[in-house]
Amino acid sequence: LALICAIGAGSAVSAAALSREYQIVDGDTVVSVRMMSTDTQQILQKAGISLNEGDVVARNDDQGVISITRAFPVTVTADGATSEPLLFTEGTVADALQRAGIELGENDIVTPDADTPLTDDIDTVNVIRRHVLTVLADGQTQTFVSAEGARLEAILSAHGIHLDDDDLSSLPLDTQLSEDMELTVTRVSYDEVTTTEEVPYQTVKTQSSELYEGQTRVQTSGVNGVRTIVTRNRVENGQVTASEVLSDEITTAPVDEVILVGTK
Repeated sequence: LALICAIGAGSAVSAAALSREYQIVDGDTVVSVRMMSTDTQQILQKAGISLNEGDVVARNDDQGVISITRAFPVTVTADGATSEPLLFTEGTVADALQRAGIELGENDIVTPDADTPLTDDIDTVNVIRRHVLTVLADGQTQTFVSAEGARLEAILSAHGIHLDDDDLSSLPLDTQLSEDMELTVTRVSYDEVTTTEEVPYQTVKTQSSELYEGQTRVQTSGVNGVRTIVTRNRVENGQVTASEVLSDEITTAPVDEVILVGTK
């Protein structure tokens, strides 16, 4: 019996000598276990810790520490769609964009910023596409950067460019900004111009027995008349492009000049 006890005690001492204590650090939780196995999965199982997809396990055998970094999901919303949850334990917003296959344009905005470190507090990355609208209006060329989907009329209005009823736009104003675009505004106005022209008088010769042959005398002096013309002009960007005569009438009739020619 003493021999058996000695053997049993020796086995226990040997087991204790061969076993090792491990500390499992799981976030703020620290669990200690002692076991002979060096298999990570068995150690975690002994500690009652399970892993989820994407979790990262790191071992420091010199210190007997097993560290667990839990993966967290991040979704990326861009171009009207949201990606499937992407699992991360580290990285930046730029890494999430790359994993989602999203490339940023020069004027696009990403929230949070692309160099922001990913943490479990960031569950969504949003991309706003922006494009350049080049506007030629009133003798100036201006460029505006606006979010994709913005209506052209709203962009113009936001920058103090308004179109009157007769003005023309090279693109429909309800068009949504979907790429870099160029829009030309043509200012259109109408004006009425009144002009006058002389209407030459006619000369009428009348024979007179009161005058000798070869003699003439002006009985009635001629007076030129007046023609009044009203024209409606279409003006585009300060240049007349079309004209329409609204009225053309003689407003003052000419007076014939009457000359007497002698017949005596």
